[in-house]
Amino acid sequence: MSGVWDGVTSKDILGGIIKPIVFALIISSIACQKGLSTEGGTVGVGRSTTRSVVTASITVIIADFFLARALQYILNLPK
Repeated sequence: MSGVWDGVTSKDILGGIIKPIVFALIISSIACQKGLSTEGGTVGVGRSTTRSVVTASITVIIADFFLARALQYILNLPK
């Protein structure tokens, strides 16, 4: 445990808090947008759900790359 406490910094914790919040905002925004534009009854709900999951997954992967780079730059984390 002492090795963990020695290796973890406040910058690591800050990065671990920021990324999930950003991902939650991305996922919820995409899900709401797709849900509000649903048409076609129950079949449309299934299609909107699938599109929402696919769009959010791809967007989170792309955002993760840029967010990791930004946090490395802002917090001076090792690359």
